[in-house]
Amino acid sequence: MQQYHMQCPMAYTRLVQVGLPATIEHRKRPGEGSGGGARAVAETVQHFITAMDSLKLNLVAVDQICPILSDLMGSMSKIGSLPPDFAPKGKVKAWYSKLYSQPASYELAEDEVRQLLFDLESSYNEFISTIR
Repeated sequence: MQQYHMQCPMAYTRLVQVGLPATIEHRKRPGEGSGGGARAVAETVQHFITAMDSLKLNLVAVDQICPILSDLMGSMSKIGSLPPDFAPKGKVKAWYSKLYSQPASYELAEDEVRQLLFDLESSYNEFISTIR
């Protein structure tokens, strides 16, 4: 950015620190009566289960986990009935940001896998209790 004299601090922050595109982080939520809510809930449940199963099957490299967490964040952001400060969103986003800053070949240690799995399971349980 310095080489081309570019001044775009928000883009730099999003690219280097957060690692999330603005389209996912600030996605518009569909209308409550549009019929997309049930589909978004089903997708979110699917992505939670996929993430937890992937960790249980020892898929622990960054390039294996990040796409799943990205899909999970995207599906959660489609559900308009969730509060904006919903704790599971924050946990998943924090893990995604942490992993995104690592090289693709980086593999999580056993304690990191255990913590991520715990966070995903507790987030899933909170998500299920919230949508009921």
